Amino acid sequence: MSETIDTNSLPAIGEDSKLGGLVSKFAAEYSQDPKEATSAGLLGWMYSHYGEFDAAARVFNFGVDTFPSDHKIIIRRAEFLSRCPDQAFRNGSAAIKDAKHALELARHDGWFDGRPYEECDYLETLAAGYALLGDTASAISTLWDAHSIARTNKIRKRLIESLAQVEAGKILVHSIWERAGRS
Repeated sequence: MSETIDTNSLPAIGEDSKLGGLVSKFAAEYSQDPKEATSAGLLGWMYSHYGEFDAAARVFNFGVDTFPSDHKIIIRRAEFLSRCPDQAFRNGSAAIKDAKHALELARHDGWFDGRPYEECDYLETLAAGYALLGDTASAISTLWDAHSIARTNKIRKRLIESLAQVEAGKILVHSIWERAGRS
């Protein structure tokens, strides 16, 4: 297992806000006892949401190092690497590698059984990595794969919007940041 994260090295976020205080408390607890990869994903997302991308990258990396076979933290790091609003943190090759590995692990574990929306999210993250590298054909093909298994109009609509962005030569930056009101 990896070393713990030094809480003092992570930034305090909005201590005066309820959520900011919760982030700091969660970071302190998590750094002492990282129980599961989902917690690392949540903490990384919280730092990302607040624009603390360096802290988010460290938490995602720590989570993957600590839980190298947990597809949920691996796909969160892939999403971060492929879609971070700060381009300095984007890495299409690493995002593709992580997304493919997460898909393989999740399929092997049966995670997508009854959860096609999850597989759509994983595939969309893979497509974002391809788009980031300028591999439009692979991004489009992957998005169509996701569209073919999507079961709701809401997900299909989101995937069509992603297809339009890729076809227009844009990278896919939306995701957890857009859903949280950031983009």
